[in-house]
Amino acid sequence: PSKRFDLVTANLFAGVLAQALPAIAKAIEPKGRLILSGILAEQWPDALKHAENAGFELVEMRPRGKWCSALFCVGI
Repeated sequence: PSKRFDLVTANLFAGVLAQALPAIAKAIEPKGRLILSGILAEQWPDALKHAENAGFELVEMRPRGKWCSALFCVGI
């Protein structure tokens, strides 16, 4: 990405998200935030692992039925 952002939101399938997270990490400013949504609860552990591997730290996760949403910050 040629520009960096304070906040990025993504509502992607877990497989696509896993591939996109490294690029998303490069697009977020230091101390920026990432909101993920539309993650199936059964795929949450893998999504969390991929986010952490890309340098994100979980701030909060909210389950809702079979779906999860989460707020991450950029790891410092």
